[in-house]
Amino acid sequence: MPSFSYRAIDQSGTQRKGEVTAADEISALDQIAGLGLTPVAVNEGGTNVPWWARDIHLFGTPTLKPKEVEGFFTSLAAMLNAKTPLPTALRFCADLSNDRAMTAKLNAAVASVEDGTTLADALADDQGMFPQQLLTMIRLGEASNSLANVVTRAAQALELESQLRREVRQAMVYPIILLIMSLLVMALLVFYLAPTLAPVFATANADPPLIIATMMHVQQAAINDWPVIIIGAGLLIAALLFSGKLIKNMWQKMLLIMPVTKRYFSRRETLRFCQTLQLMLTSGGQLNDAIKIAAETANQSNWRNMLSTAHEQIKAGQSMSNALLDNDLIDPMARTILKTGEQSDQLVAVLGPAITTLQSQTTQSLSQAVKLLTPLMTLLIGATVGAIILSTVSAIMELNNVVF
Repeated sequence: MPSFSYRAIDQSGTQRKGEVTAADEISALDQIAGLGLTPVAVNEGGTNVPWWARDIHLFGTPTLKPKEVEGFFTSLAAMLNAKTPLPTALRFCADLSNDRAMTAKLNAAVASVEDGTTLADALADDQGMFPQQLLTMIRLGEASNSLANVVTRAAQALELESQLRREVRQAMVYPIILLIMSLLVMALLVFYLAPTLAPVFATANADPPLIIATMMHVQQAAINDWPVIIIGAGLLIAALLFSGKLIKNMWQKMLLIMPVTKRYFSRRETLRFCQTLQLMLTSGGQLNDAIKIAAETANQSNWRNMLSTAHEQIKAGQSMSNALLDNDLIDPMARTILKTGEQSDQLVAVLGPAITTLQSQTTQSLSQAVKLLTPLMTLLIGATVGAIILSTVSAIMELNNVVF
């Protein structure tokens, strides 16, 4: 729904500014009147910002970075646990953030909260700046008067997720360095080795080996046809951006076939699922709603389909064990723990140990995948460079035999 910024006067005659979310202007006026205010001006589009202070976005409205969301929940949890009033806590978080989108969003949320809007509704918008899972948790926390506890658990979950992302980035540092060095070696061969050896074969009226000839063609194309190459690369990047979802699905399907990466993705998605269950159930949500949120926030299409189907089955009266826990996508260890927890009516209690174990196993699976990737890349690069050198040396030896 669209946002409406307003100026109004309260019962004491003080001018108030704020923002409401409504289907149309009439509904916005009704909301403002319901707050005990007399509207003076209502404008669609949210809080008005001078044109020179507006952010320019070429590719639509950006969502918040995970780091910013984590920092907001961590700061908000600290402030709420210190019994700070919610508007003051939001102002503190807005001043602490270095992201302009986050600051603008929190400042608008402060005005909305002061006018009686709930925190979940104040943070919600059409762009999905905050994940729906977190907004649902906040809504449950406000309904049960346990917002501080819910925000604290959300901050802890976001910290675990951030730690996993850091481990992934750290694990990929060496393979990326290896890939960059291989590209530099190939560039050295194409732009230095090939031009040096090509005249030797031309002087002897002999054909250069296929690899040398190929490198010469690549070099000439890079020198003479670089505008075409740049345009082609731009078109290729544009095509990849427009078909990013399809490529992502194909890449995921390919990774799910390989044993090591299949085990990693199974544990990672199971970990996300268990974290969602724990956060939703400990916040006062129902199991069916927790699985629905897990389906909406799943990264992989097969997990979304599995959880959506399980949501409908549980809604129809089936148990989670029958509707979900026999699926091979879920990590076997987690399946056993969740079944035991549901049967003993201790599902929330067993989720903590399951998450801890999955966190350790996910890190281990990632380490194994990287350890497998690094020697494979090394062998591939070594074989390529070795084939080039071997073919070149063989051609030169044959050329010497012809000359003598």
